[in-house]
Amino acid sequence: MRRHQLAQDLFDEAACARLGINRSDGRALDVIERRERVTAGHLADEIGLTSGATTTLIDRLERRGYVRRVRDDADRRRVHVELTDRARAEAAVIWGPMAREAATLLGRSSPEDIAAVLAFLRHSRGVLEHHARRVRALGPPEEISASP
Repeated sequence: MRRHQLAQDLFDEAACARLGINRSDGRALDVIERRERVTAGHLADEIGLTSGATTTLIDRLERRGYVRRVRDDADRRRVHVELTDRARAEAAVIWGPMAREAATLLGRSSPEDIAAVLAFLRHSRGVLEHHARRVRALGPPEEISASP
């Protein structure tokens, strides 16, 4: 499991390097891609940043041409963030080959095997999210004072 997480981490680093963004920006792009469009507030909640930090993040991604802000048709005060065509094209280059390989692998698996893997991943994700919240709540360790 840890080796899988490390491989995922290395892949995410490589993808972010290709895009010229940091890991927080990469997580934001992932959230926006999965949701199609999000408000800044929803994005902040999903990636665990303050509203100010999220605004700065969106500004960075907008300058790089990966996202755009779009006013809500029903409520002009509300602004959504969505991916640009450029971001989608880059995503196809980075994730497309891996998605095709995964589809081939899934095609060789039985429905029961796929269901078991999905159940494990859902449970594992819940465990990780729970412990991420737990560790955040711990705060920083106590300072160690230097002894003379």
